[in-house]
Amino acid sequence: MSSAKSLSIENDFEQEMLLKTKKNFDTQLKKIKQVILIGITVKIPQIKGLSELHLKAIISELGNISRFKNHKQIIAYAGLDLSIRESGSSVRGKSKLSKRGSKTMRYFLFQSAWGVMMHNEKYKEYYQKKRQENKHYYTCLSAIARKLLCEIYHNLKEHPYSIN
Repeated sequence: MSSAKSLSIENDFEQEMLLKTKKNFDTQLKKIKQVILIGITVKIPQIKGLSELHLKAIISELGNISRFKNHKQIIAYAGLDLSIRESGSSVRGKSKLSKRGSKTMRYFLFQSAWGVMMHNEKYKEYYQKKRQENKHYYTCLSAIARKLLCEIYHNLKEHPYSIN
């Protein structure tokens, strides 16, 4: 009811419909998570801080891993590569993420990057190294996401997986 009041909905019928819609949405979300968890079988080494749901969502976004020749193509597919603005011999400003790839995969990678940064010593040290280089928090997080994606890619190349 508090969410309905925060939306300034006074009518009891509208509040009730809003709550039913929220419950329906929550139920559908649980079903989608179950489909993702059941539908993909992965047998790769566990990366501390990376949830099974996030890993499977990233793998489902990647699809067939053999279509990528190297880790650079997968980084570009995810939109985690840097775009450089240049004209002739001059390079202007700071480079930014290209964001030309999969928005969904980028979302799961950034969520996972935060998790591995908090719970995995290797990534925590990498984050601290980047911060000591005076990099912004989000720049460090995107670097961790790229590094995580490379690790996932190399693990998938070495270990088979199937999408049902």
